[in-house]
Amino acid sequence: MDNVDRRIDQYQIVASSSLTDEHIEVLKQGDTFGLFDQYGDIHSLRTGSHGLYHEGTRFLSRFVLTLNGERPLLLSSTVKQDNVLLNVDLTNPDMTADGQVKISRGSLHLSRTRFLWQGRCFERLRVHNYSLLPIPVRLSVSVDADFADLFEVRGTIRSRRGRRLEAITSKDGISLGYEGLDCVDRWVTLLCVPAPTTVHPSEIRFDTLLPAGKVVQWDLTISCEVGRRDRSHVSYEHALVEVE
Repeated sequence: MDNVDRRIDQYQIVASSSLTDEHIEVLKQGDTFGLFDQYGDIHSLRTGSHGLYHEGTRFLSRFVLTLNGERPLLLSSTVKQDNVLLNVDLTNPDMTADGQVKISRGSLHLSRTRFLWQGRCFERLRVHNYSLLPIPVRLSVSVDADFADLFEVRGTIRSRRGRRLEAITSKDGISLGYEGLDCVDRWVTLLCVPAPTTVHPSEIRFDTLLPAGKVVQWDLTISCEVGRRDRSHVSYEHALVEVE
């Protein structure tokens, strides 16, 4: 796998793990950066470098999207505007039930548009039904946070670590917390607009019956919080104007 030092030299992270996709997409803004695979996912491999980082800590170590229980097929993945904006285009594989294809490959187009701003990661999920029939759509995002520092990500073994805090769930999303040895609490909070259908401490789900030719959209905001700072909600549109 390529060494990503050439793209973000000051962080000196070497991607040494073996992943399905060798290419790493990088976003950077201020004290926050993200390393993702071409699908826009973060894989929770202990020796891997994927993650959402803020102020020297990996706040998000897993962020994996499935469509109707399966990984979508990759169409394209590009980073634009000097590592500011990530665009990923995906589609569904043939989806079968009882040995028959129920949803043909390419019936659904899924786009992920992502950027960072002021310690937050903003993502817009859009699903377009190109078939002639309504299609049940379930998007599921599995999440986790290890709160590893950059030395741990590089492979340093710590004799002591802080403790994970109890996850907080609401109708709008999830907060995962960690109390460090420095006695500082760190939280990563994922909020969704509109609200997801189901929220678990490690997963959120969006369910809808998408009519033929129609589009459904969800906006996700992932906030990295040090000392549990309360911050007002910022919309995807507002943040996009600011970052551009």
